[in-house]
Amino acid sequence: AEGGIHGGQTVRLRDLKAAPELNGEVGIALRFNTDSGRWLVRLRNGEGKQLRPQNLEGMEGDTGRVFAVWGDA
Repeated sequence: AEGGIHGGQTVRLRDLKAAPELNGEVGIALRFNTDSGRWLVRLRNGEGKQLRPQNLEGMEGDTGRVFAVWGDA
């Protein structure tokens, strides 16, 4: 149900219909809410969003680590 995303992972937002301006934004998946079936994601601007797993694309590699360091600051 978590969509292959794990806590602390850098994710890119995609396929959002209600807020298409956020598509392509990058954030950190903080925790999965089993009640709502959504991830709490902190965006680069510090805003928190509750997003379905199908709207998140997990990122790996160098950029993921860079954003993870930023996300913990």
